[in-house]
Amino acid sequence: HHHVRVPVDGGDDRDERVPGAVHIRGELAKTVTRGMDEVGRYLLQTFYDDDPELYFSASPNKHASLRLLIERCESMDFPVSRTFLANALRMAAVSKDLPQAATFRRLPSSHRVELLRLKAPESVERLASRAVSQKLSVQKLRALIQKEVERNSAGSDRGRKRTPKVLRAI
Repeated sequence: HHHVRVPVDGGDDRDERVPGAVHIRGELAKTVTRGMDEVGRYLLQTFYDDDPELYFSASPNKHASLRLLIERCESMDFPVSRTFLANALRMAAVSKDLPQAATFRRLPSSHRVELLRLKAPESVERLASRAVSQKLSVQKLRALIQKEVERNSAGSDRGRKRTPKVLRAI
């Protein structure tokens, strides 16, 4: 069977034998996906004027209020991980740059999160289409993305020296 299973907490096969476990996991996965999309859109609007360019060009240490939020998020009554917030924000920025009809939008969040590792929107969309047409599991997609990431870093950056810290600060 080829349906895309989205384990929320690394769900295992014992769930299959417990009545309702699979259904509940599926519902949670949908809720988490919806939550991630909503949170990401909110963060992009609030901290980056809803502008993906601003997000992509921002320095990695972000600005203070977002950093505070990220530090606070793990101790909230409803804790979310830093990774969740970072993924949500990146997901919103990548999504906004893609056309409304993009295949990326049709994938479950487990697959979309993997695709976020790719920099170029066209690579994201190409592999998203492959994931749909070949009904790829998260693991298979992850392996393909890994190859792509390695191929890209092998070719382009090798000859480039790292920018010295002083210059980067300027």
